[in-house]
Amino acid sequence: MSLLMMPDNTMFYKSPNKIYGYKAFKSDWTCLGTQYYCPGEFQSMHFVKLCRHGMHFCRRLDDVFKYYGPDLNQIHIAEVEAFGDVEEGPDKCCTNGLRIIRELDANEILWKLEDRSAAKYIAWRSGIHNKFTYFSQQFQSP
Repeated sequence: MSLLMMPDNTMFYKSPNKIYGYKAFKSDWTCLGTQYYCPGEFQSMHFVKLCRHGMHFCRRLDDVFKYYGPDLNQIHIAEVEAFGDVEEGPDKCCTNGLRIIRELDANEILWKLEDRSAAKYIAWRSGIHNKFTYFSQQFQSP
C-alpha cells in the first residue's frame, strides 16, 4: 500500500487490500443526488478529495450517525467495500470505487454500535426501543 500524508492531516492511499466500512443512504437509496442500489458496484471518474469529490463512507458504524439522523426508519445503512483510491480522515473516508455488499437490519445496527447509550437513543428515536430492550437483554455480556 502506498501512503501519502496530506497537508490537512488526512491520509491518501491506493490499497491492494479491501477496505470495509458502512455507508448511509436516504430512504430512496440516494446520497447527495446519486442513486445507489444494494447490492451494487459504483465507480467515479473524479479524483478523490474528502468532503468534495468521491463516495464517502465510515469505517466505524458509530461515525455514520454524525452525518445522518438517528431515525432508522428514514435511512438505509449498508456494509461497503472500497476499492481504488482512498482518502481517509478522522471519522470518514472517500473513494472512487465503492461496492455495496448488503443492507444491515435495525437490530444488527443497534447490536454493532460501540456506544451503547447511542444505540438505546437510536432505538428510541426509531420507535423500536421495546424490541431493542428485549434484544439487548438476550445478548448481554456475562
